[in-house]
Amino acid sequence: MKHSQLSLALLTAVLSTVICTSCGPADGEEPASGIGTRPSSANIPGDLLSRSDSGTRLLLEDGFEGGSLAEFWAPGDYGSGRYEPGAVAISSDFARSGRSSVRITVHKGDIDQPGDPGTRSERAELDSGKHALLDQQIRYRFSVLVPDDFPIVDNRLVIAQWKQDGVSGSPVVAQRFRGGHHYMTIRRIGGLSGERRYFQLPTLTTGAWHDMEYTIGFSTDDRGFVRALMDGKEVATYSGPTAFTQGTNRFYNKIGLYRDRWPTPMTIYFDTYELTTLSGSVRGNGMESSKWSEGVSRKNAQ
Repeated sequence: MKHSQLSLALLTAVLSTVICTSCGPADGEEPASGIGTRPSSANIPGDLLSRSDSGTRLLLEDGFEGGSLAEFWAPGDYGSGRYEPGAVAISSDFARSGRSSVRITVHKGDIDQPGDPGTRSERAELDSGKHALLDQQIRYRFSVLVPDDFPIVDNRLVIAQWKQDGVSGSPVVAQRFRGGHHYMTIRRIGGLSGERRYFQLPTLTTGAWHDMEYTIGFSTDDRGFVRALMDGKEVATYSGPTAFTQGTNRFYNKIGLYRDRWPTPMTIYFDTYELTTLSGSVRGNGMESSKWSEGVSRKNAQ
């Protein structure tokens, strides 16, 4: 009897050891280069966890809860400056999910820098930090709310942009809101900084949340692409180069307010920010070859 009990105990111990070993993390597992540690699965929404089996990986996430920004955002004084003290704050004024969002405000002269010839620019933006994303498919998601009292003026205003380190001038991709017109621009790779392709986006209704999703394949050739969704519907697609050969393999996304000098303050809200890598390398996402000629390309336009 004692022999049987001892055998059973030994068998149980062996099985427990096997189960714990197979379930634990692999020794020496490294986070993705330039990204940092992956968030705990406890912080990943259930829909993303279910998609992780198909090769997606959530890299950055901020629901703007808990009173502070996620640690991956660059500080306000990073580089030439991203925002002035007090310009970015967690707020309970509005929330797309949970109880709060991030409120971003720009005033005249904030992070003052030279703009286009004869102009000055100012900004208050959150910067995702620079990451190695070349030849990958990346999905960005965020929600944006323009309050009812937002000044609708004919002045350059960028509310989201994607840039490549080592490349000066206009962003590769930008979401813009000018004079009530809502549109996306793609910078022409190899062209002048002001050469862009324009895509009209649906109306950005004030006082309401809008869910934006950009899937971008960063590539120096025609495998590159951009696919934009707004409130769950596809609103723009582009296929063609989305990265410069002279730039580095470091890309970053900024959300907030970047504008030409203007006397009136502006405030905007963002919530539910996510950056996810998708399975497979860049391959044009099944779109047609370059659609550049179908759009309007204007030199040195705003």
